[in-house]
Amino acid sequence: MRSYDQALEDIYRKAEEKQILNKKRKKRYVKIAVSCASLCFVLIVSLVIASVIGSQGSHTNENGKVKISTIPNSRIIKGSDYFLAESPTKTDAYTKDEYINVLKRSDVVLGKAKNINSVYVRDGDFTWYITTFDIDVTEAINGEYESDVLSCVTTCKYYGETLATKCGMTDVGMEVVSNPQGLFVVESVESDSWWINDVKYNISDFADYYVIIKDECIGDGIVFGSSELVEINDIRN
Repeated sequence: MRSYDQALEDIYRKAEEKQILNKKRKKRYVKIAVSCASLCFVLIVSLVIASVIGSQGSHTNENGKVKISTIPNSRIIKGSDYFLAESPTKTDAYTKDEYINVLKRSDVVLGKAKNINSVYVRDGDFTWYITTFDIDVTEAINGEYESDVLSCVTTCKYYGETLATKCGMTDVGMEVVSNPQGLFVVESVESDSWWINDVKYNISDFADYYVIIKDECIGDGIVFGSSELVEINDIRN
């Protein structure tokens, strides 16, 4: 009789142990399922956030400035066919000595343009031509700068084929595209703005500096006119 009772006790004990084990397994499975669900939720949220950030980032350049192509109705320009018409050059406005004095009074750097982006925008009877780019500064001739890379812009506005407004004496946009290396005369955009199609744009959102003049360098000088050279040392202030 005792052996029979002992056998029953063993059966009940094993059944109870199995029941307890099954409950522990179920709890473990529930924990694993909850963890997986939480992980999936975190991944989904991360993907959504990354998508939003990526969408926002697509509107900015590497330097953090807004892409000029985000202006509504803008069209990207590629190649060196930048302007619709000829415009006056520095040799039409200055003698060589006058030009040297202009450079002495200006902020001037040597370097190479990169990340060049050009667009045109129709604005009623007007057309804007805008180029943004960064300058890798190799030497600051005149002026002081917080960085060795300057975010820059140059622009002109035409009425038909007639130049209406321009930010510099030379066709800087075209020159930067065709020959990105050289001498650059820069000027802070400060709080200036554009009105394009009745919308105000703060220029500082797109760049920190205008490039007023872009000159080709040959050796230790820059080209003035068709054959004359201006020595770099002559323009230091």
